[in-house]
Amino acid sequence: MTPVPNTDNWIHHLLPLPREISIATWVSCAPAAVSVRTRPDPGESELQAAAELRRLFADRAGVEPNGNDFEILLGVVGADGLLDGTAVDVQPLGDVPNSEQAYLIQPDGNAKLMLAALDGRGVYYAAQTLIQLLEMTISKESVFLPSATVKDWPDIEERGLWNFPDAVEWIPWMASLKLNYGKMSDTKLTTIERDKPNSAEIEVDLMRSAARRAFNYVPYIM
Repeated sequence: MTPVPNTDNWIHHLLPLPREISIATWVSCAPAAVSVRTRPDPGESELQAAAELRRLFADRAGVEPNGNDFEILLGVVGADGLLDGTAVDVQPLGDVPNSEQAYLIQPDGNAKLMLAALDGRGVYYAAQTLIQLLEMTISKESVFLPSATVKDWPDIEERGLWNFPDAVEWIPWMASLKLNYGKMSDTKLTTIERDKPNSAEIEVDLMRSAARRAFNYVPYIM
């Protein structure tokens, strides 16, 4: 069985380290007893975030997180200040740099953890933080779920690499570290002819896949 985590060590496994984070306590339960749920009518980045959380449970514990003992709820908070009927104060996120990428994680009682943001990109980053925390404790027998309070945002709007190898492998890895920029190396231009419009072929499917991960996969046109 995975040992009970030391909260200081647990936090310092995060990369990047969130601006504000504390873990008051934790809940231990069987992985199959956990549920991962989105708000109604989620956007693509919210669905991607939930899918990656669910995949962690499938890969590490061999279960689908559809249980009843502990709920992870994620989503964009509406104009009414509610996330699926629960009030979440996201107003402070509107005052930080790059607020569309900012997020909150906070407990709601002892059996629910809420991942909230103003935009789907923030929700995706909240999920990446939680995934890193859960990776340290999840096994087939148990998972420790942190009663974490997190407020986080990036100082720099775009962060990433100009050139990198296989985009299919590297984009998910960079996105998991909240890096969100890369050049589309396989952009293809048609032959340039004077006074005639030109066109380019871009990796549309990969660009859309990257966007679901809050990643800007940018066509490179000279």
